Amino acid sequence: MFVGLGFQVFENVSYMLSAVQTSFNSDPIRDLTLLFIVRSVTGVAGHWLFTGLAGAGLGYFLGATDRSMGHRIGVFLLFLLFLLFSMFCHGLFDAVGALGCSERGR
Repeated sequence: MFVGLGFQVFENVSYMLSAVQTSFNSDPIRDLTLLFIVRSVTGVAGHWLFTGLAGAGLGYFLGATDRSMGHRIGVFLLFLLFLLFSMFCHGLFDAVGALGCSERGR
């Protein structure tokens, strides 16, 4: 979970630095503040949560030796499905953001 949190912080900082460079000589403080608010609101259930859930599923699969293998595999597949869904949503979110940035530049 801490690996996901570290990546999320790194990603937020890199987006903020990019926003400052992109809006040079216009209003970088406003753009940075807006980006910080958007990333804070949408990042509440972000990388840290998805990484933690995936790690919990893997930990359960490896550690729940008192359960049957079928049960352990089923729980692991459920966590894997959730991870794949979150990756899809993240990609969709990034694609929408990229399309919005390209339209603004025109």
